[in-house]
Amino acid sequence: MKPNLILPILLVLLAIYACKQSVKKKPTVDFTEDYIKATSILNSNPDSAYYLLNKIAAGSKDSAMLGIVNTLMGRIQVKAGDIYGGQEALLKGLSFFNLTDKKNFYSIALCYNELGNSSLDLKNYDFAIDYYNKAIEKATDSFSRSFALNGKAVAFQRKKDYAGAISILNYSLVNSSKDKKEYARVLSNLARTKWLQDPKYPALAELMEAKNFRESEKDLSGLHTSYAHLSDYYASKNPDSATVYARKMYEVALKLENPNDELESLQKLIALSPAANVKTYFTRFNGLNDSLQTARNASKNQFALIRYEADKSKLENLNLQRENTEKELQIIKQRTIFYTTLAIAAIVAFFGISWIRKRKQKMDWEKQQALKEQKLKTSQKVHDVVANGLYRLMSGLEHEKNIDREDLIGRVNDLYEKSRDISYEEISATSNKYEDNIEALLSSFSNETTRVVLVGNSATVWEGISEAARKEVEFVLQELMINMKKHSQAQNVVVKFDQREGSFHIQYVDDGIGLPPNFNFGNGLASTENRILGLGGHIIFDTAKTKGTKINISFPIGI
Repeated sequence: MKPNLILPILLVLLAIYACKQSVKKKPTVDFTEDYIKATSILNSNPDSAYYLLNKIAAGSKDSAMLGIVNTLMGRIQVKAGDIYGGQEALLKGLSFFNLTDKKNFYSIALCYNELGNSSLDLKNYDFAIDYYNKAIEKATDSFSRSFALNGKAVAFQRKKDYAGAISILNYSLVNSSKDKKEYARVLSNLARTKWLQDPKYPALAELMEAKNFRESEKDLSGLHTSYAHLSDYYASKNPDSATVYARKMYEVALKLENPNDELESLQKLIALSPAANVKTYFTRFNGLNDSLQTARNASKNQFALIRYEADKSKLENLNLQRENTEKELQIIKQRTIFYTTLAIAAIVAFFGISWIRKRKQKMDWEKQQALKEQKLKTSQKVHDVVANGLYRLMSGLEHEKNIDREDLIGRVNDLYEKSRDISYEEISATSNKYEDNIEALLSSFSNETTRVVLVGNSATVWEGISEAARKEVEFVLQELMINMKKHSQAQNVVVKFDQREGSFHIQYVDDGIGLPPNFNFGNGLASTENRILGLGGHIIFDTAKTKGTKINISFPIGI
């Protein structure tokens, strides 16, 4: 180090030390009251509990407390449907714990259990089993251990390792005889697993015994599970009994005010009930499913907003502390000989904070843009997958005289699975005969009042069109046909496909009421135009026709 630099550095260090000594130490904030209040309203008011826990996380320097509050925040997020965000919070909480300190074992076991449950929800059964094993290893009480063992057994059962599940449940049954609720849960799961392993296994007596225990204990949540097991057991043997238990499931779900349990019950009722009742259950299922998805998305945004506001408040406090520090530095300047050194320190601090502020503003802006893009993407997926799927399904129900129950159930279940997975991108591979997919899509809009004719839809015309472009074309055609069905009053529709001059062309023509001269795009058609533009193509709506609608679409081959 150069000698002429030593003295200035020493002066800066002395000034910083003097500054620190002059600032009065503030008492440590006691979070006990907030923590007790948050844990008391975890189930009744999770949003308020999350706010209080996030407040503690923003101000606490106790690593054990940070581990606990992040675990509870992750648990709230998972329960609200924000599974990935919840897992992130749980893993963050785990990082604060000293994993070898026995005082933390109870909280660590709880965190691993929640990670196991969330992995189970995501069907990551091997991850779930690993987390449950770690929870069992850290469990300090019988409840935590039993909870982890039951979750591990369920994971084995769902991955169809029935022998592994039965081994765990047999062990749990022996050790749960003193607790009636726990005994009933293990007994019902064990009987169901044995029956799944061997459909000839006489599981009815054990399933009924578990149900009777739960009735005597007034365990509504357990009863819902028992009724589900009995409905599945009777499904192939006695459909009437299966329907009775499905109705009991539904009644209990309503008492519990649990929308997830209600959806499960409605699925069984749709599959088992007479045709006259299916539409009522189906309508309720769709309405509840849409509401639940909306609530989950709102919860995700709410949690993100709470964290953002807490960070903002924390930054304001830091700015206030900085201002107070600068005032005290002014006093120090008046009483000491370090005027120049303190001025340099203040300037460095000012530019450092300004840089941090600008960087944070840029990061906040980028986060907001990413959130807007995610909302737009989610909205488009809900429109394409759920809304249009429901419309096609309802259109089929309206015009098909003889409803194929198995086909209807399959379509309902497919729509349900797609709506659950709406939060992440998933592109399915198309059929080897893509022209058949297009014919099935367009023909589904043909009925006694509207005739749909396809021209040029052959295997050769689709050659050279990528999987991604084909997927986009399906959504575009589906949107055009749904708009035709809703608005055009057309009796005849012709859709023509051909390749020429290095481009793929689609021409849509109908004899409906046509488009008005001042026609404005709705959300659906705006999305359609964006899809074609994304392929580097063009879409032209011919508004000059006095009757009927003509739409020309083209995009380069090889996109």
